[in-house]
Amino acid sequence: MVDAPPLAGDDSAGAIFDAMIAIARAKATYPSGANAAAAQYATALQRYYAGDLTGAYTNALQSIARASRYPYPQPSAWLNPSPTVSATWPLPEIVDVAQAQAESMLGLGRRALLTCGASDPALLQALRQRYSVAVAENLRHEYVQVEAEAQTIIDACAVAPAPALAPSATPTTH
Repeated sequence: MVDAPPLAGDDSAGAIFDAMIAIARAKATYPSGANAAAAQYATALQRYYAGDLTGAYTNALQSIARASRYPYPQPSAWLNPSPTVSATWPLPEIVDVAQAQAESMLGLGRRALLTCGASDPALLQALRQRYSVAVAENLRHEYVQVEAEAQTIIDACAVAPAPALAPSATPTTH
């Protein structure tokens, strides 16, 4: 198990989220890679919370690399990529449709939390807790529960803020 990735909109937090997804996928297809990736993931989290965003980003990418079985078969055109194209390590393959849907919902739930319209601090804390639970469920491949937690987060964060007083659509006479 790994801790939930940080809830932030920066590249490092996004890479750490992707590393968590890679670890969850690797648990089903490449368990030894998942274990190696989990240690690298923990380092990425430590660096992130210490303020070293560049180091966290690098460690997150290394975690993805360790979760991926190498070498993937590559077309010969990919062996010498253009210098303008950055090479990234692919995430492990998706195991089934339920996994893909759960990962998608978890990503939507994460983005909903980043821009949450709820203003109650207790509710926001409860939603962050649900996010952590959903991450743990994703790592355990409990996809129905992941989707339910993510949907709860999305629904709660979709609360529109109270509209400002707008002028009436009908004119008033003075």
